[in-house]
Amino acid sequence: MKNKDEFLNRMPLSGCKFEELAFEILRFSDFNQENLPDEIKMSEHHFIDFHLILFCTKGAHQNINLTVNYIDLCLGEYDLLIIPKGSVITINVSTNHQGYSILFDDSFLKQNFIELSFLSTFWHLSNNEKLTLNKTDSLNLRQFYDLIYTEYHNEANSNTTIILQSLVKSLFLKLQDHIIQSNQTNQISYITYKKFEKLLVSSHNINKTTDFYCTALHLTSFKLNEICKLYCNQSAKKVLNLQIVFEAKKLLLFSQLNIQEIAFELGFSEATNFSKFFKRNVKKTPKEFRDS
Repeated sequence: MKNKDEFLNRMPLSGCKFEELAFEILRFSDFNQENLPDEIKMSEHHFIDFHLILFCTKGAHQNINLTVNYIDLCLGEYDLLIIPKGSVITINVSTNHQGYSILFDDSFLKQNFIELSFLSTFWHLSNNEKLTLNKTDSLNLRQFYDLIYTEYHNEANSNTTIILQSLVKSLFLKLQDHIIQSNQTNQISYITYKKFEKLLVSSHNINKTTDFYCTALHLTSFKLNEICKLYCNQSAKKVLNLQIVFEAKKLLLFSQLNIQEIAFELGFSEATNFSKFFKRNVKKTPKEFRDS
């Protein structure tokens, strides 16, 4: 890693272990190993093709500031955030912070016989909700991270891979417990909400009416709105629009498609309709956003 702009690009490429295990763990302090500036800034948006877990074990005078899918977030002491593959992020990490980042892809789960549906417990599409732990839970969770980090960098043990996989699977189960415990609402409604999210992200052309999703989920529009407001404090229509906006921004930044092609890709019959929708939600035209 030669400069601060290589921060995220470096993460899955820091060694051959990621290719072997489809997994990597780094301490925040590892980001400053080669005389980087006191602050590592990723001011540009980056598309990540791996899952990322950030765990802040000790805060500095300021929080870790980041954006996930164009939503501003901050992480403080004992905060944990799980960011799914395919997200667009920026991050600003002070080297005074202490914590861990874990990267993995779907093949890691498959190698360890973990169902991909296991991830649905974690991902919060609409509000990128962080998990704030109490001090006791944070210290307990840190023990897993410390063990995983030590084992990951243990070159002498011939059983390192097996031990590491077992530790990470245990960590994931522990995280799942914390997330479920933090969710005090009806589990059936929660499962329905996650199904709605899955329909949104799995649709190649996002249907722009909530009626489509109500029919698919066998719900009334009132019930779908009720569930969405319960879990992300947004109406179903707002959640839907947020996903369309996210996909539009991603295509504008990371594809060579022109605006008309993006409009058709997102299911708009006319580019003008797409431009009006985008301007209404982002306060910029697609061209202004792409050029900014």
